[in-house]
Amino acid sequence: MSANGTTASNKVLGINGFGRIGKLTLWNQVGRRLFDRIVVNTGRQVGTCLADMAHYLERDSTYGRLHAFLHGNQAPAVIGDLNEERGTMTVDGVAVQFLRTARNPLDIGWRDQGVPLVVDTTGRFLDPAQPADLPGGSLRGHLVSGADKVIVKTPHEAMGIPTMEANAQGLRTTRQMVSMLRDQRLKKSGRLREEIDLIK
Repeated sequence: MSANGTTASNKVLGINGFGRIGKLTLWNQVGRRLFDRIVVNTGRQVGTCLADMAHYLERDSTYGRLHAFLHGNQAPAVIGDLNEERGTMTVDGVAVQFLRTARNPLDIGWRDQGVPLVVDTTGRFLDPAQPADLPGGSLRGHLVSGADKVIVKTPHEAMGIPTMEANAQGLRTTRQMVSMLRDQRLKKSGRLREEIDLIK
């Protein structure tokens, strides 16, 4: 076992961004139990402490409270074991760690956390062809910092995929965490070939 608590058999998911989409992605994955550990990068300090983050995580304006969403209204609270120093908590038995320093995907250090798959929920990075060392950050930065695959909440309209088609594909693959470009019929270009080679 490494210092961050991962072993070769652990399934670890990374979530970049802790806005509403990031929070609901965490809710969904905790409920589905596909991952043993979830690492959330907020890119900055949220509130004054980890308890503030737990408070934000516990509530949603549409779905209500997390414990009711997962187990019904009479269920007890599901967030516990807060460790401010390490930035960790458990959410319904799933270990969750919060990273609160790096905003640029290149600097996050997914490799150090044992994260092979990242869901980027920031909405900031629209073009997968931008270089990893772009000053404001880019999707490729996640790959350079150790992730094997990145799923993006924003459709890649820059690559010619219409929003409706990207959303429909996302719904068809809810049982599998796969690249949204996999089944698309795109005009072959040098940039696309580079992306395909990078994903493989």
